[in-house]
Amino acid sequence: MARHDNYVVSVRLALMSYAMLGRTADAQMMRARLHQLGADMTISQLEKYLPYQRREDVEAYLEAYRLAGMPE
Repeated sequence: MARHDNYVVSVRLALMSYAMLGRTADAQMMRARLHQLGADMTISQLEKYLPYQRREDVEAYLEAYRLAGMPE
């Protein structure tokens, strides 16, 4: 992560990974990093931009955001 700490996609994937692993504090740190980068979105905003075709993939991503405390 250190080499890509300003790359929004990396930060979002780290947030999702930490949240799904139950590492809530780390997921919330990534949420704060997104805010610093000016890239924090609500869950409903993010959903519009997800590239996944399968609904279950979209739901997994959104659930991770919920676990990290992102606003709906």
